[in-house]
Amino acid sequence: MNTIDWKMANAQIIPNISVDCVIFGFQEAKLKVLLIKRSNAFMKSQWSLPGQFIFTYESAEEAAIRILYEMSGVKDIYLDQISTFSDVNRVKTKRIVTIAYMALVNIEKHRLKPFIKEAEDAEWYDLNRIPGLALDHNEILNTGLTKLKRRFRFEPLGFELLPEKFSLRDLQNLYESLFKIQLDNRNFRKKILKIGHLTQLNEKQTNVSHRSASLYSFNKEKYNQLRKNGVNIDLLPQGYIY
Repeated sequence: MNTIDWKMANAQIIPNISVDCVIFGFQEAKLKVLLIKRSNAFMKSQWSLPGQFIFTYESAEEAAIRILYEMSGVKDIYLDQISTFSDVNRVKTKRIVTIAYMALVNIEKHRLKPFIKEAEDAEWYDLNRIPGLALDHNEILNTGLTKLKRRFRFEPLGFELLPEKFSLRDLQNLYESLFKIQLDNRNFRKKILKIGHLTQLNEKQTNVSHRSASLYSFNKEKYNQLRKNGVNIDLLPQGYIY
């Protein structure tokens, strides 16, 4: 038995440190978050963010990666730490500190495959229809959403949520859903194409009720070159405050 196998075989949870994950996805022109309904006694039948206690053999980030895999069946997706939540009264029965992470998932590419035993249900919720969550999970979600908005303005994070081939309208819908703002179609199209980090494909949308739009892909290599020259990818109106 190697060192890793030995650690896992003898693993115990750390009962006062947990990891919670804010998993964002984009579907039907709406930004969504993955919620689970607990089946264990601790948060019985309450909706919450996916989360678990950390095992003795893993770091907080390793725990987040494990939880994401157990919830979606995928690895190697965008992951970023949000903050640590350590209010002494966040859990009434005992002191638990949680480290929160956010992940960005392509819902169509990574179909939901929840493996966590204590989750009786899992669902993608529209951010405009979030129920009251267990513990301080609404606060954690709102903190993650604020960080996503800040990062979104200056990093091409939208392409972690969109399919590999997308229309400019898809991208605009994502911005409008996240920032709750109505953008001018012509100005948005002009700004995004001017950056130069998209590749127009020789393909159009299929199975749509409206006129088929051209499809694009994100050119990561081109973006990395542009970033060295200080490219600005902020597509929001000047002076916009969220």
